[in-house]
This record gives sequence, C-alpha cells and structure tokens, in this order.
Amino acid sequence: YPKAYENINSISNIDEFANASITSLVEKFPFGKYNIVNTGAVKTYEVVDMIKDILSPKKNFEFWKSNDDFYNNAAKTPRSNCVLDNSKILGMGVELSHVHKSLENCLKDWIW
Repeated sequence: YPKAYENINSISNIDEFANASITSLVEKFPFGKYNIVNTGAVKTYEVVDMIKDILSPKKNFEFWKSNDDFYNNAAKTPRSNCVLDNSKILGMGVELSHVHKSLENCLKDWIW
C-alpha cells in the first residue's frame, strides 16, 4: 500500500518462534494450541517510528486518515488484527522477548 494502516497486532520473531517450536517438541509439551508470539503488542506507528529511528530511511511514511479512508481506497477485503495471549507457552518455561525489544534487535541487525 502507498500508506500505512494504523492498527495493533501481535508479532512473532521467526528465530524465537522456531526455537520455541523445537523446544516444545524436544520437551514433549502437551498437545494443544500455543500462541508463539512475542510478549505484548505493537501499533503500526510504533513500528514506523522504530524504523525511522534505527534505519533512517529516506522514505516518507504516510498513514491512511481513517478506517473508512483505508477500506474505501485501498483494501479489497477486511484485515485481521489481533493481540494474542502467549501465557500458555510462557508457562511452559519458554522465553520470548517483548515485542518492542524484538523489533529493535531485528532492525539493528537489518542488512540493506
């Protein structure tokens, strides 16, 4: 999209997700559903601010004015935005970093 859509979501750092998945197999966690997401949630503007602060791109980020603006001018289908609870996987002893720390680390390791 030419503009960013403001919302809040959970994210999964792929390295942490893989490690948690392997740990669940090795440790033989009980079968079931586990939300393997970083702790907390992040808003689009927070991601953009971190990108600006850490990567200093030449891009000028713009946001849609409202949900109506986004859905009337860009989106073809409704978006799914959600914040997931990772307490079940954390309760099994798996460590997952906070979403903001994970994003910061990923952006600092970004290769252009």
